[in-house]
Amino acid sequence: MTIELMESVDGEQEEDGAPTLFDVVMINDDITPYLFVVLILIDDFRMSVELAEWTALTIHEDGQAVVMTTTHEIAKEKAADAVSNAQQQNFPLRVTIARSPL
Repeated sequence: MTIELMESVDGEQEEDGAPTLFDVVMINDDITPYLFVVLILIDDFRMSVELAEWTALTIHEDGQAVVMTTTHEIAKEKAADAVSNAQQQNFPLRVTIARSPL
């Protein structure tokens, strides 16, 4: 499974009591088909078709894109689901989780 935690998690809350937010980042590769990425974005990240297509194109052109910003637990779960679905189809999809600058 290719899920990388880019920064250590030192707490689930910010100083103001708000939950710490994490970005789920999908990384481009030369093997995973564009349409499969679109379907993962729709099914696992609940994006509309239009947003999923735009995001998949951004991933392809820029090499990566933030596909969700959420709490650490949900970020881990969503990233794991996406990678698991890709592995079932033998695609090397990479997803990282990093503390959000928001």
